[in-house]
Amino acid sequence: MRRPVSLLVSLAVPALLAGQAQPTVAEHIALGDSAHAALAPQQALGHYRAALARDSTNYAALWKAGREAVDIAKQIEGKDETGPTGISPSARPWAGCRAPREARSACASPS
Repeated sequence: MRRPVSLLVSLAVPALLAGQAQPTVAEHIALGDSAHAALAPQQALGHYRAALARDSTNYAALWKAGREAVDIAKQIEGKDETGPTGISPSARPWAGCRAPREARSACASPS
């Protein structure tokens, strides 16, 4: 009689603990906020993504995940040295040219 009870307990306890081990959406957002305050955008984004995995319509998790993605993008090496075209300002022949876009060829130095 003792053997089936111990088997039942050994199967039930890990299942109950596993259910308690997963943070809720609000807890993931709180953990992400703590990581954001600690200047750890990768870790914060991981928590916000975990919150979104549980509730993909959570407004706070959505905008905070976006904020962390932007923070991570700003840290990419060389990102600030190029413009939206991906070309370094010194490599643009029209840099400093005040002519309209159609007339920029007039500003380019002859090759």
